[in-house]
Amino acid sequence: MLESEKASRIRVGCARLYRVMCERAGSSRLTLSLIFVLMAWYIVQTAALFAGWDSTKLGYWFATNASMDPTPGMIFALFSHAFFPNTGHILSNLVVLTVFGGASERHMSAKEYISFLLVVGYAATFLSTAIKSSSTLGSSVAVYGYAAFYPVHMLLIHRDNTAFRSEKFRVLPTNKESVRVYRELILILVPPALLVLFLGQAVGLIPVGQQNVMGHAIGFLLGASWALGRKYLDFKPC
Repeated sequence: MLESEKASRIRVGCARLYRVMCERAGSSRLTLSLIFVLMAWYIVQTAALFAGWDSTKLGYWFATNASMDPTPGMIFALFSHAFFPNTGHILSNLVVLTVFGGASERHMSAKEYISFLLVVGYAATFLSTAIKSSSTLGSSVAVYGYAAFYPVHMLLIHRDNTAFRSEKFRVLPTNKESVRVYRELILILVPPALLVLFLGQAVGLIPVGQQNVMGHAIGFLLGASWALGRKYLDFKPC
């Protein structure tokens, strides 16, 4: 009975925290919801790991497979991450998602945001698995898609918003205009730096580790292509 009451309190507390964060997130509620989904799914992954599942069973449920056979992992790979104790994978994705997913969400409808996640995410996941002939997992394929979408969209549609008013700009971010300019510069300049990183890893100049460089690059290119398609297919932008 006590355990049931404790679990109930935890659920109520999590729901309250989610509502408060949604109120503060404003126009980035979908991004916040996605962050909660990824964190919850990582708990499921960790529980399976500590339950004693072997690598074959974990791969079957949480990762794609080189033969592209229809398994649960082909669906859940987009939401899965490297297993505990390697928490760097999910944490880095959550940081990039918070920054670029939230920024992109302000220029997308809810349907488009979710469609982008699924189309870009699964396309990059399946293509990288087929090209590399090896299993993969991680939401970074879609996360880096958002990172590519935002700067291309801003430069194509909202170029005026990326300019700064010199009479109000200060080198130190002491007013709203200076903060806005530095924020836009970071959001627009970081993605090209990521692309250089991917290219360097692809040609062997930069260590790759266990990263899915192919998936990152495909997701990045698909994200940029999505923004270009909105422009030249006369899609009504936000």
